[in-house]
Amino acid sequence: MKKGALRWLRRKGLALAVSILLSSGNLWAQAPAPIYIKNSSVRLPIQLEDQVRASLSEIKMYVRVAGGKWNLVAAGVPSRDSFDYQASVEGKHDFLFMTVDKSGRSSPANPENALPHRTVIFDTKKPEVQLQVLPHRNERLFDCKIIDVNPDLKTLKVFWQGKDGSWNPLAPRSAESATLFTAPSSETATSRIRVSVSDLAGNQTLVEIDLNDPLVGLPVKDSRPLTSEVKPVDYRLPSGGHDYKLPDIQTGDYKLPDVKTPDVKPVDYRLPEVKMPDLKIPDVKVPDVKVPDVKMPDLKVPDVKVSDLKVPDVKMPDVKGTDLKLPELPSIPSANDLPPIPKAPEKLPEIPSGPDLKLPALPALPNTNSSSYPPKESTDLKLPPLESKPLKRPELEPEPDIRNEAPSMLNTRTISVNYDLRGTVRVAARIDFWATKDNGKTWVPLKDESNGSSPARLTLPEDGAWGIRIRPGGNGKAPDIAEEADCVVEIDTIKPEVHLHQPTLGSGSEEGTLLITWTARDQNLLGNAIRLYYATKPEGPWEVVVNGYKNEGVYRWSMPPGIGDKVYLRLEAQDRAGNIGRAELREAFPLDSGKQRVKIISVGPAK
Repeated sequence: MKKGALRWLRRKGLALAVSILLSSGNLWAQAPAPIYIKNSSVRLPIQLEDQVRASLSEIKMYVRVAGGKWNLVAAGVPSRDSFDYQASVEGKHDFLFMTVDKSGRSSPANPENALPHRTVIFDTKKPEVQLQVLPHRNERLFDCKIIDVNPDLKTLKVFWQGKDGSWNPLAPRSAESATLFTAPSSETATSRIRVSVSDLAGNQTLVEIDLNDPLVGLPVKDSRPLTSEVKPVDYRLPSGGHDYKLPDIQTGDYKLPDVKTPDVKPVDYRLPEVKMPDLKIPDVKVPDVKVPDVKMPDLKVPDVKVSDLKVPDVKMPDVKGTDLKLPELPSIPSANDLPPIPKAPEKLPEIPSGPDLKLPALPALPNTNSSSYPPKESTDLKLPPLESKPLKRPELEPEPDIRNEAPSMLNTRTISVNYDLRGTVRVAARIDFWATKDNGKTWVPLKDESNGSSPARLTLPEDGAWGIRIRPGGNGKAPDIAEEADCVVEIDTIKPEVHLHQPTLGSGSEEGTLLITWTARDQNLLGNAIRLYYATKPEGPWEVVVNGYKNEGVYRWSMPPGIGDKVYLRLEAQDRAGNIGRAELREAFPLDSGKQRVKIISVGPAK
């Protein structure tokens, strides 16, 4: 074989090997390494080539929190260079960027089957330090535990304070136990220890602990305030439409540099010992004073004789009263003395008959067949009609119910709550507003921008169904668990996702019709949410094709005569919150297929 042929085969084999590596890149693709950030805000730049931007119609950003589902959080035009994101919870957040070209194709087509482009872990909490003193033989050990979700033990530094106030580094006891230290001798060092440590997000903690403090063993937090800053994450979208493997990207170092703290000499707050002079009290001799004996005179009380008083005998005269004689009661007659009861007569006496009373004859019953109806001599008795008026119940004014059983659907997070405060109070109380998203398990405080006057202006943290609780005089105390909300509102700020596909001209029996297809997705989409428009010019005016149509994805449009040779189409879809998603064809659709057609005018015999 010639050398030229061998060189040709080598070049072909090398090209084949390179193509195999590129085609198998997705098989070996892995999730990107996480980036730790010590604040809750991040800016994600988008870098695309000009050729790629020119072929796109939209860029979307999806977020997945803690391994959950992908959620569309932002979308923008192709010229957009970055997305800002505010994390509501800490932890792992995956970011996926989707590009949509002018023909409606998305890359990647399905977020669930794609790997994230960036993984950011939000951590805003500083580490906590806990020292545990361990007596060991003739020395004293202490274990420096770091309490944090993402600790970085490589940054752990411990210093001991000398008698002269200087701070000296203290090495760990061994390389295997990086948190175990030996306390220096009390002859050269004080009992104060300084610990400096950071986590993977760069949150740094610097604390001083006294080993002789009885509170040693409890977690110690850094009292310095947290710094808030926004750091962008470098992100570059792939220029190709099919290769989802991102190139190696050099990201900035998010770890805080080692901060050298100046040596601070502690101030000795102990008061100097003051020696009091010995004060001797001289002995004072008290002279003996003799008290003379005083004799008390004998006081004798003279005997007093009381004369005997005799009470004279008083005799009451005998009083004789008159004899009172009661009259004798009559004797009760016996049964034999009573007169006999007369017996009832066997026959009742005859009542004398009176004159014969003849009642007038009753009028005959009406008979439709009789010619004598109605009777001639009958008198019609007409009773006056009774004036009966219906009783009107007093209308009770219904008590307005401020609770809203059916949740309202709004497309803004800033809402207005109109309320009426009932009851009388002597002093105006503070009104607190709380919101819950889990049926009262947890409550989030809301700030009223109208300063306590109705209607209240509140801003909810995120989309979803929220229960609002109004607490007059709450004094900042959250509602109880499972406490019922005063009203329920559902927030949906995301527009429906709509795509308008390339239409098709009808043929045969369907000539003169245009087959329009689309896709529209939204969790709160209306049943008749589809509206189609057409225009003969890109700037309009836009005419209605169909309004309030079902989301079936297809519509056969019978085009009006004289519409022209091209048409522009627009699709709109509306959800229950009022968000409207819109899509248009970037280029006009030609209505003339370019084929010549023949129309038969008439057929007859040839001349």
